[in-house]
Parts: sequence; C-alpha cells; structure tokens
Amino acid sequence: VFESGANVIRIPVHPKAWVSDEYYLWRYLDPIVTWAIKYNKYVIIDLHFIGNIETGAGSEMVDVKMKPYDFSVEFWNTVASYFKDVPNVIFEIYNEPASIRGDIWSAHANSLVETIRSTGSNQLILVSGIDYSYDLSYWERQPLEDGNIAYSAHIFPNRIGWKRKFETIAD
Repeated sequence: VFESGANVIRIPVHPKAWVSDEYYLWRYLDPIVTWAIKYNKYVIIDLHFIGNIETGAGSEMVDVKMKPYDFSVEFWNTVASYFKDVPNVIFEIYNEPASIRGDIWSAHANSLVETIRSTGSNQLILVSGIDYSYDLSYWERQPLEDGNIAYSAHIFPNRIGWKRKFETIAD
C-alpha cells in the first residue's frame, strides 16, 4: 500500500470482530501501526458502526450486547490509551452515524472526543456528519470545540444537495 504512494491507511474495526477476539488490539492494530511507523506513514483507526449511536437503530447496526455509545466509550478508552503516544495514529470515532439528529450526534461525538482526550491523546480525531457521514451541515452551525478535529464526509454520487451538505463547511 505505502509503496504505491499512499501515506495513510484506514483500518475499519468492526465491533463484532472486536468483541469476538480479546487480543484484537495486539493481534491486528498494533502490528499495523508498527508497520506504519516503520515507513513514517499514518493509520486511521475507524470504529466501524453504521447507525444510531444512541438507540442502536439501523439496518446495518451490529448487535454486540452493548449500546453503541457505551461500546464506543469503552473502545476509545482502550484504543486511545494504548496509542496515545503514537503520532502516526488518527482516530475516527464512528464510521457512519445514521437515523440521528445533528444535535444528538453532536453531544455523543463531543463526549467521544472528550473520552479520547481524557487518555492524554492529542492526535487528530475524525468526526463524521450525520446521514451516513454525508451531511456535515450541522458542524457549520455548531462546530465541536476541540482544536484538533477534522470533519469527514462520505460522498455518495447518487445524492443531491452537496453544496448544502458539505461543500460550504469544506470552504
């Protein structure tokens, strides 16, 4: 991957895979991050939930016997604590929030950012918009307070309203 010219790779961590392997962090994430450090590259660790972080609603939401928010807090406490001194790691707090209002997602996103920061981690944090990460418009009205945040959008070619959903905040 890095020999092709890439300088960052994104590793989706599926919640079900995480809970099914108690050594997931050391078996998969640690070696990938070590590899990235060797090549002076970056790794995005993406908690790959798709759906409502508060209610667990969503056709692609996995059942991990915990509420998605509680799972996310526990996950980021563990992962951010482990990688807090590794500048090559970027944290993507939640892949695709869906079926949730902007204000509710904002409160949860802010809490997850605070969870990561409470570990002593200062790395870049990626925060998605709502509607499967397509709509960043809420962040224009009410941005998160943390100074090391990048908002991430997933671009779907069959969608309309790009200017309103994310181009304005991108400018």
